[in-house]
Amino acid sequence: MGCAVLPHLRNLIACTTHGLQDKQQQVQTMTAFGLAALAEAAAPYGIEYFDEALKSVWLGIRLHRGKGLAAFLKAIGFIIPLMDPEYASYYTKEVTVILIREFQTSDEEMKKIVLKGVKQCAALEVSLPSTSNMTSCLNSSNRSGFAGWRSIGRTMSGRRDYCRARAEGWSVWDRQQNC
Repeated sequence: MGCAVLPHLRNLIACTTHGLQDKQQQVQTMTAFGLAALAEAAAPYGIEYFDEALKSVWLGIRLHRGKGLAAFLKAIGFIIPLMDPEYASYYTKEVTVILIREFQTSDEEMKKIVLKGVKQCAALEVSLPSTSNMTSCLNSSNRSGFAGWRSIGRTMSGRRDYCRARAEGWSVWDRQQNC
């Protein structure tokens, strides 16, 4: 669908944002996945429409664990690239702490989403100041949180997962290590 969603984006987000505060976690999860799809389709435009949903997504990241958190991380991963550089820098710094924490989990699905989030944040380095981009976050003391990237091949269940981890995560890590 792509940018054809832009004329309807405000109404779609207004309709779906209420699902982020629903009592049922499955509704919250599906709503977060829906917002992620809308942000992906609207890229690189439409951040002004996501303002009302951004607070709820950020609150969801702070409150959820497991599959629910994965959905909210995916949503913020697609919303951050739409932001202005200074806001994207702030949210990248804040979400990096959560990405590092969740990368320590043994859940392979969560690791895939974390790697996708790292890839999306690392892609912002062109537009962010060098002191606040994902590259500097990986070079700082936080790098130890991603030290297990080299051992992903042993924990991934299949060759496809291993190749995806290598393509999404190792390329960022290898650039840092000048490999």
